[in-house]
Amino acid sequence: MSLDLTDLEARLDTLGQAHLIAHLRTLDDAARARLAAQLDALEDPLVDALAERVRGRVQASVPAAPEPPATVTLTAAHRGAGEALLRAGQVAAFTVAGGQGTRLGHAGPKGTFPATPVTAKPLFQVFAEYIQAVGQRAGAPVPWYIMTSPENDAETRAFFRENKAFGLGEGQVRFFPQGTLPTFDPQGRLVLAAPDRLATNPDGHGGSLTALAASGALADMAARGVTQIAYFQVDNPLAQPLDAAFLGAHVGARGSSGEMSSKAVRKTRPEERVGVFAQVDGRTRVVEYSDLDPRLAEARYRARILDRLPRMKRT
Repeated sequence: MSLDLTDLEARLDTLGQAHLIAHLRTLDDAARARLAAQLDALEDPLVDALAERVRGRVQASVPAAPEPPATVTLTAAHRGAGEALLRAGQVAAFTVAGGQGTRLGHAGPKGTFPATPVTAKPLFQVFAEYIQAVGQRAGAPVPWYIMTSPENDAETRAFFRENKAFGLGEGQVRFFPQGTLPTFDPQGRLVLAAPDRLATNPDGHGGSLTALAASGALADMAARGVTQIAYFQVDNPLAQPLDAAFLGAHVGARGSSGEMSSKAVRKTRPEERVGVFAQVDGRTRVVEYSDLDPRLAEARYRARILDRLPRMKRT
């Protein structure tokens, strides 16, 4: 039975993906149906936006760089406010851990990499012990949400089971995989992983908010009474996202929106491989070092470390 692809072919042509029309016609009925189902599920505005982004690089010029934010001196009052949030169980830890340890020469999820120099504790253990210590001091356990990837989700869960969650309480740790996005070539054309399958990749840290909602993690946080989310990356063992003074400044410092706070450190030299905060198209973004305009790389501003505090909004 032949499959009517008239509507799909029209969409592909409009999206600049006409190369797939001819390819679909070369497949047998079963393979054509599998690929057509994947293509049909794509959101046209997303495909269009991603293709346009792939065709060009992020541009940010020196005049577009924002002025440094007002300096906030952390006080005992800030620390007290943060400690109160922790005692009330209103803070959750959120780790993005979808990467593999390949660049570190490690086989397995990046969070299983032995990071400490003497005892070789894996990154996950470093954070688990930190979260447990903060919870014990506060008298309230801190829930920990870990975003994995389709590639390492099963292995990450197994690692925690084998290590009995490093002493954390039952139900204190929740895993969910991040989403995926279609892969494009440099010309903005969709790429195939197999004749009947689109190539996809994890949707990165930017997809973490969508994944939080889609997985039910946000609803779980709301049920626990969480109002603040302390976000950090799995490959930063020096991160202290549950810093009480930072938490308190986030919710109470003059000039803070209470919506999003991010710690930053100064770059040591222009060529240092860290992203920077910059204004792009009127919006504040983090621009990766590989995408920086050379003039912006030479400008004096702040680099980023990966502790962030988004506030939960109740609906």
